[in-house]
Amino acid sequence: MTLRRLWPHGGAIAHYRALLAVRPQSAQGHYDLASVLAAHARAAEAIGHYGEALRLRPEWPAALDGLAASYAATGRWDEAVATAEHAVHAATAAGDAGTAAAIRERLDGYRVRRSAP
Repeated sequence: MTLRRLWPHGGAIAHYRALLAVRPQSAQGHYDLASVLAAHARAAEAIGHYGEALRLRPEWPAALDGLAASYAATGRWDEAVATAEHAVHAATAAGDAGTAAAIRERLDGYRVRRSAP
């Protein structure tokens, strides 16, 4: 069964947890688990796994972007803005202008929400 088929039922979460039990130093595994958790409205849990992915693979634009989105989903707007700014810089440094532009759009939204009463 593919992870895509497991995803809606939470099976992907169990899969990635099992993977990380065997390969705890897998940055990709932590990133994938965080992404699935975030997709299941479990952003608070996702934050730790995005953080671990970044500890293992610093300056990873996708992980920084996911972390920023998870901060935003939990109402942590200052952290969302700071992390998204970092993600824009990381994507730009990696030569990925398209990713930087997409993150910049989300960053604008975080800034608006942060300044809302």
